[in-house]
Amino acid sequence: MGMIVYGWGDVVKHKQIMGYQWCQSCGSFAPRYLSKLVFRVHISYIPVFMKTKGYFIACKSCEAGKEITKQEFKALKELYKPMTKSMTKKCFKELQGLCAGAADNSEASVSLIFNNIASRYPVAANNALTGEYRQLITDLIGERIERQRALKQQQQQFAQQQAAMNPQIANQQI
Repeated sequence: MGMIVYGWGDVVKHKQIMGYQWCQSCGSFAPRYLSKLVFRVHISYIPVFMKTKGYFIACKSCEAGKEITKQEFKALKELYKPMTKSMTKKCFKELQGLCAGAADNSEASVSLIFNNIASRYPVAANNALTGEYRQLITDLIGERIERQRALKQQQQQFAQQQAAMNPQIANQQI
């Protein structure tokens, strides 16, 4: 006789990708989703009962986010519908490459990269997508510039430490 497996609990269901964004909680660029928190009861992993407990905009990596209303959820789902999950991933990878070559975070650089990516992906389908992707480009360039600045600062500190240690080494050898 087989065993019947049953259970219940809350599950986060990611319904619509909204694009990638810098997450303050996990400290990385991660996909943001329109999500539902659902209470479900299942028998043999087949859902028998489901009830939505809330609607959220959440980070896929750490599931941190903010709660929204059902009406906001429906409106945002329609706004972000032009970009599918696979398109968003491909677009983000291309943006990373394009932003790596940007010299600065100027409006001209952002516009050039945005127009380049908009020719291949529907990122300009509505004002919300345009704003999100322009902000993503700004964040990607800014994060790269900040990382380069921090690396340069570390290299300078290391060089100063080496210079400070050289006289000590010379004194020990005498």
